[in-house]
Amino acid sequence: MSTVFESFQKMKYPVSFGLLTRNVIKADRCCLCGTCVASCSLQAIDIVNGVPKLVGPCYACGSCYSGCPQTVEALTNRKEMELAIFGRTRNEDESSGIFKASYAARTKIGTIKDKCQDGGVVTTLLFAAFEEGLIDSAIVSAMSDKEPWKPIPKIATTPDEIVNAAGTKYAASPNISLLGQAHWGRSLNGIAVVGVPCQVYGVRRMQFFPGAATRYAEKVKYVIGLFCMENYPYEKLFLKYIKEEKGLNLAEITKFDIKKGKFLAYKGKELVLEVPVSETKDYTLGSCHTCPDLTAEFADISVGSIGSPAGWSTVLVRTDKGEELLNAAIKKDYLEIKDLKDVEPGIKLVHKLSKAKAKQIEKLKT
Repeated sequence: MSTVFESFQKMKYPVSFGLLTRNVIKADRCCLCGTCVASCSLQAIDIVNGVPKLVGPCYACGSCYSGCPQTVEALTNRKEMELAIFGRTRNEDESSGIFKASYAARTKIGTIKDKCQDGGVVTTLLFAAFEEGLIDSAIVSAMSDKEPWKPIPKIATTPDEIVNAAGTKYAASPNISLLGQAHWGRSLNGIAVVGVPCQVYGVRRMQFFPGAATRYAEKVKYVIGLFCMENYPYEKLFLKYIKEEKGLNLAEITKFDIKKGKFLAYKGKELVLEVPVSETKDYTLGSCHTCPDLTAEFADISVGSIGSPAGWSTVLVRTDKGEELLNAAIKKDYLEIKDLKDVEPGIKLVHKLSKAKAKQIEKLKT
């Protein structure tokens, strides 16, 4: 993590949370990743009603702004992050970012298979990493006990906690916010972080940007990325759209899904909501409208359903650490795995959708 590039230099003037508020939050580009919360050494930033708020004094250290993946500076300097992680920038044919190998995979573990949405690969990777002693904790999304279908960040410290957190979440969870807590409140030394592309970028900013809170990211050992086309604030999608506008009782919904361009909700086996995904566009995070990253391009290993058959996950191994994680699960015989070129629709679809999403950066107003 010693490589530092020109635009990564620490800002030479005081930068307060007010600048982050003006340039990101009020500009509707906040992705609710939680990086700003984790970055504040005074613990003066919190997520309040789905928005980062200053809840204590600000000494204008600039860590929150430097770590944020949604500033114009961060969004327009992504190639330098490629250099920092991979030692090179991508070639023209690497539409989905730099990776070493691609697979289709699914879990062999019954308890994970029962809970997972697709192939259960992420949970299986973490489960194997715990058993092999590669990690002592993982930052994941779990479900709130108080608010139905609200994801909350969690530091899992046992395999059972990992399995209990399995399954796709359909609202933003500020996972990265817990990195500060992991640094201050727990003696954790090998953390795996699971997140969508913007969260992955937030972690990497904390690791590589001198102006960010690099000391809070020192114990991150692995970064697992999730494919993400778009994400939703819980308050907008679940409370306003599903509960108020569609009149559904969230406590009665047993499953949500997105299949073939449809957003679906089930009550047991009964399909109670089926609408085009396009109908939910107005309820997405504003940051999704300019996000250029489909496949979590800065992760050690990226996982998603695009490109693989139903019930399988696409796996892009990007770094040596990502390869180490996958090999741990293979060693335990926990995964059924195929080369992605041997399945349909395969990497071509991943590249196609990655190209389309990359064009969204053109909407960024600088």
